[in-house]
Amino acid sequence: MKNWIAPILALLFFAACSPKTSTKLSDRQPQWEVTTPTETVEEEIEDVPEEEPVKQGEFEKNVVPAAPMVVVGLKREACYGKCPTFELKLYNDGTIKYYGKANVENIGYFIAHAGKETIVDIQTRAETIGYFGLNSQYPPSGKPQIYDMPQTTTFVKIDDREHRITNRHDSPPALFKFENYIESLIENLSWKPIRYEEF
Repeated sequence: MKNWIAPILALLFFAACSPKTSTKLSDRQPQWEVTTPTETVEEEIEDVPEEEPVKQGEFEKNVVPAAPMVVVGLKREACYGKCPTFELKLYNDGTIKYYGKANVENIGYFIAHAGKETIVDIQTRAETIGYFGLNSQYPPSGKPQIYDMPQTTTFVKIDDREHRITNRHDSPPALFKFENYIESLIENLSWKPIRYEEF
């Protein structure tokens, strides 16, 4: 009886110790080594090369605003008498810059604001008198016969059209009225002095 027990125990021992599954290692990683989704994302981000800075859209760029441009100008020059001598420039934002030289109330450099409706009014009057179709100088020959008449220069810009007229005499009456109208704009404005380099 004792002889049977020893082989049975040995058989049971070998049966219990023998592997029931393949000794081949599993391709699967142990649970504690499995990469979590978060870690995967971090690894992918680290592998991606550094991106260029995001380019701004046109509306986000720091665009330097265009400088105001002169759309109306008037310049009165000296004569042998006491003619008002000055120059004014009206910009497309309604600003007026004025330089009084002689025989005027304000001597020096000044600035005021007229409003954009003034620009529209002047441009409308210019269209009415056919300003862009007038000669660029009067008298048309360029040789003045009356030297004591002061020379007046006007300038008007509308969109892509601009025209400058130098007038001493023999011009259409409508041009003289147009010059006087522009000059009348400066009578009731509130002027502030500026430096000459700001003119």
